[in-house]
Amino acid sequence: MKKFYTLLLVLFITNSTLAQSCLPEGIEFITQSQIDNFQNNYPGCTEIEGNVLIRGAGPDSLNGLSVLTHIGGELTIEDNSFLTSLNGLDNLTSVGGNLIIDNNDEFTNLSGLDNLTSVGGSLQISGSLSLTSLTGLEKLTTIGGSLQIGGMSGEYNHNLTSIASLSGLISIGGSLIIIQNYSLSSLSGLDNITVIPGHLDITASSLTNLAGLDNLTSVGLHLEITGNDDLTSFAGLNNLKSVGHDMHISGIALTSLSGLENLTSVGRRCFIGHSYYMTDLSGLDNLTSIGGLLSIFSNSGLISLAGLNNLTSIGGRLVIHDNFVLTSLSGLDNIDAGTFNELFISENASLSECEVLSICNFLTNPIDTVVINDNAAGCNSQEEVEEACPAGIGDNNNIINHITIYPTPSSSQITVELSETPHKKTIISFFSISGQELISQELVDSKTEIDISDLHTGIYIVKVWNDKQVMVRKVIKQ
Repeated sequence: MKKFYTLLLVLFITNSTLAQSCLPEGIEFITQSQIDNFQNNYPGCTEIEGNVLIRGAGPDSLNGLSVLTHIGGELTIEDNSFLTSLNGLDNLTSVGGNLIIDNNDEFTNLSGLDNLTSVGGSLQISGSLSLTSLTGLEKLTTIGGSLQIGGMSGEYNHNLTSIASLSGLISIGGSLIIIQNYSLSSLSGLDNITVIPGHLDITASSLTNLAGLDNLTSVGLHLEITGNDDLTSFAGLNNLKSVGHDMHISGIALTSLSGLENLTSVGRRCFIGHSYYMTDLSGLDNLTSIGGLLSIFSNSGLISLAGLNNLTSIGGRLVIHDNFVLTSLSGLDNIDAGTFNELFISENASLSECEVLSICNFLTNPIDTVVINDNAAGCNSQEEVEEACPAGIGDNNNIINHITIYPTPSSSQITVELSETPHKKTIISFFSISGQELISQELVDSKTEIDISDLHTGIYIVKVWNDKQVMVRKVIKQ
């Protein structure tokens, strides 16, 4: 029995020696001898607590680091002229901080990271001219920060054709940035990502569609898809429902925005511009609200705004600028004039029909700036548009413009008051933030009480409309 306990003690001491942490201040490897002598200089060290930097013309092999299982800080592998692979890091399972792989000309893949399962910070891969795939990252499941492929240094991943080795990745804690990977033709490998809390930025690639993002439902901050000359479809974003801040789409070869059919809200600003082949905005058919700005600019092939017919709310400015062949603003009819405060319609050479309901209602009582100029006759000034608007728009008997909904917040009932008893069929509907209609009924009296006790606590969009007017408000259920 004494021998048995002695053996256990020896095993415990041996394991403690084999698995110990060191170097809380971190370490730099800039020569091959530093790497080769690591195990002699730091015997038993398998976990480096601080940052690790591997850089320069010295290292050509990482085999001396084969005992490492964890790096607590940041791992940076950059500017290595002779290092051809990451073999030697085969036992590394986690990096606590950022993992930066930048400007390593000889890497063709990332073999050597085959057992890496998590990166606590961001993963950034750029400037590797020979890199063709991300082979080696098959076991990576979580990235605590952002995933950035390309766009960090003066040289990008020009020959990267596949990111399929990321197929085990299930979570990104920050942004997804894929920028200036000119040979990348597929996003396959991102299929398990459902939420991007930060930005989604896809710029300068050879992508023809966005397949690989098929399970993505929300982008927390900005969605930016620009400068992808081969992109012919947004297929792959079919399940995207919301963008928290800005959506910026420009420099694409699409004829429409097909693939965005489930998008219902953009939290702040929406820019659609410099898309020379786009003829209409179909694909945005379920978009109901934009929080701050809608700007449609410099789309030289845009014939129609069809696709925006269900848009009812803009929180700030409406800009229609430099769309050469656009002839009519039809498609903007259902925007509640009370939800935007500035209007800019300029330099649309063929635009002659601006007298849609939303514009006419806004011009009866503009809140802030109105600029209408350098369009075709009929829409060349505010006066021309007002003259073309139907008689009666903006009259005091326009009951939907004189509506009160109270109290908000409320836990059980709200009251809807119109300026008079409706003389035409007027409907009120309640929608969830995701666009689902929950309550709908006709308003037949000037004052109506509506039971909302069955709704869950939260914010709801209220839409009131008849055949001439549309009004949108928000209410809060306690």
